[in-house]
Amino acid sequence: MKNILAFLIIIFISVNILFNSSFGQVSVRISILTGANVSFHFNLLSKYDNGIVYNDFTKIGITFSDPSGPDSVWQMEIKAIQGTVNGSGANTIDLDRIRVKTTDGTGGTNPALLYTVDIHATEWIELTNAYQQIVDDGPVGTTSSSIVNISWDCGVTNSVTNSAPDFYVVDIDILVSAIQ
Repeated sequence: MKNILAFLIIIFISVNILFNSSFGQVSVRISILTGANVSFHFNLLSKYDNGIVYNDFTKIGITFSDPSGPDSVWQMEIKAIQGTVNGSGANTIDLDRIRVKTTDGTGGTNPALLYTVDIHATEWIELTNAYQQIVDDGPVGTTSSSIVNISWDCGVTNSVTNSAPDFYVVDIDILVSAIQ
């Protein structure tokens, strides 16, 4: 029987806003509605062997307006701030142990949301320390009409088996920028 030592991975989310409009004052408000901190607690053999999945765990509301017109849209990108998931000691695990995917948090009424690269894809993307686009052509709207769900998994595809028991932390940066 395997000897299991529990370890925990915590994700902290920060949000940045980048304005790219030269036509007027773009207004963007981001609200993390749920799931600002994501914890993966590997305390059971099944979690250790199969990984942990949190579907639609983080919900982010976007309020966006641009006086230059209705064709203005926004995009959302995600990255890890560090190059690895760092333990409280000298232990690290690779970022590719954590994956993300996005879905439309408005119940399917927002066709602008991407599920990774293709609007109809349902694939997960591995976390990296370079920005990866997770939403393209987000519409003008309010926090209740533009909601992005972010699902997380850890150890599902790239196992955490044989990782040193520790308290691991990675900071996540989400960038929302206006595009023309």
